[in-house]
Amino acid sequence: MSELLDRLKAGDQDAFKLLVREHHSTMVAVATSAVSDKGAAEEVVQETWLAVIKGLKTFEGRSSLKTWIFAILMNQAKKRLRTDGKVEWVGRSEDHDERFRKDGHWNSTVDAWPNPENKAAHKQMLDLVQAGIESLPEPQKLVVILSDVEGFSGPEVSEIMDITKENQRVLLYRARSAVRDYVEQALKEAK
Repeated sequence: MSELLDRLKAGDQDAFKLLVREHHSTMVAVATSAVSDKGAAEEVVQETWLAVIKGLKTFEGRSSLKTWIFAILMNQAKKRLRTDGKVEWVGRSEDHDERFRKDGHWNSTVDAWPNPENKAAHKQMLDLVQAGIESLPEPQKLVVILSDVEGFSGPEVSEIMDITKENQRVLLYRARSAVRDYVEQALKEAK
């Protein structure tokens, strides 16, 4: 990554194209979750790329380049939300839910979880999970996308979203719980 960063700081356009190819579509997805409008999300991503270009010379490497870019993305999205007059998120502590282990993963799978070899059932389950994620409030949707879809660590998600680690954990807990509830309800209704 340091070679890429050196190339970026030197103004290498091919390095920047590589960076855009690697992150642009994910950034649009995350921005769309944040601002809930595809057009506004595209603008947020473009503003982010401009801020990245301007800020590369001062990037100190205290976080990964990807985390830094996504933190800029979230700041741009928040700026857009303030401009559009939308409210930002906050989180509260939740009581322990025995369906989840301390590490945030489910204690057990959903009873009717499909056999992975059955591709049609697997796709239906993925569609249910995606629909469950899409039904979440914006901050929960963002935290679950960043954590469980994009694979950012808890501290990275906290940094990207500019929230406390506790708030990140609460939002992730609520998101996972809501998605599981959504899937369980859909499976019950399908019987």
